[in-house]
Amino acid sequence: MKGSPSSVLSARPKDREQHSLEQLALIRQFLAARGLSLRDSMFLATQLVHHGFHEADAVLSTLIREVPHASAKNYFSRLQRRHAVIQSLPALKSVLREQPRMLALYDPAMGSYFIPGSCRADTAVVVFTTVNNNFGVSNAVFDAMLQDLGVARLYLKDPSRYTYFRGVAGLSDSLLGLPAAIARLLDHKDIRNTVVTGFSSGGLPALYTAAVLDASACLAFSTYTDFSKTSALQQPQMYRNISREIDSSQRVNTADVIAGSKTPPGSIRIYYGLDHPIDRAHAQRLSGLPQVRLFGIEDCGHYSATALLDEGALAPAFAEAVDTSLRSVGSVS
Repeated sequence: MKGSPSSVLSARPKDREQHSLEQLALIRQFLAARGLSLRDSMFLATQLVHHGFHEADAVLSTLIREVPHASAKNYFSRLQRRHAVIQSLPALKSVLREQPRMLALYDPAMGSYFIPGSCRADTAVVVFTTVNNNFGVSNAVFDAMLQDLGVARLYLKDPSRYTYFRGVAGLSDSLLGLPAAIARLLDHKDIRNTVVTGFSSGGLPALYTAAVLDASACLAFSTYTDFSKTSALQQPQMYRNISREIDSSQRVNTADVIAGSKTPPGSIRIYYGLDHPIDRAHAQRLSGLPQVRLFGIEDCGHYSATALLDEGALAPAFAEAVDTSLRSVGSVS
């Protein structure tokens, strides 16, 4: 991208990664800037796509035309496919226009946010967002996908970087107390069927909550499964950072919890990158449990959720989980 370097390039990386209203403002600054480096151009293109902005079309076309690096061109081409899938979501434009919802979805400090369903109002998808307040793509894009299923949605957030081991503001101050608090909230909303989901840092709390609540279904993406003190699995850096700062009782092995749960056979589905050693090892830690089905994905690294999105398979996975949850309790959709 041609021109003089922009002062916005001095933005701190951690400010750039967390989805928030401040990040949206930064993206607008990048969009107006000239002379972006390749790194910043890739950041801009990725965020425009992941936030559902139509401006991604022009930016990606320019980058594919001007950037000489083959690997970068391949990345931008993959983003184009993702952009097309996101822009095809019927509810996307209405979600992006609804200011109260956008403010809530983009506020990392809002502990929980409930959105009623429509044709399946008694079914809720409980979403454990990542420490960066997203699900790979923005919460708004993810919500547009879920809205098409007619279900209620409960978004949970933990911007503290303790990945829910210190709970969710307004609900519980610990991971162990979260399932009961979530159950009370959903009961108050007349929710009968629950599907729990989480990606990356939201995966382990999603698995734990689904098992404790005997949820109808759970979809976990690139998740960690065993954070117990005796675990032999390699832990991600964020878990190593907090291991001495949380009570040892919070360090759960989800295999033990799932094994004792009444979640239906095959209802816990774990998607992971075959080329990501840590994610693969954590997923395979749960192999053999009747409640669990594993789905390895080639060449996606840690980003299993967006890999499914690129192939148009993410929404069908959730639709199947919702349908399964309704059948498991004898409901009629």
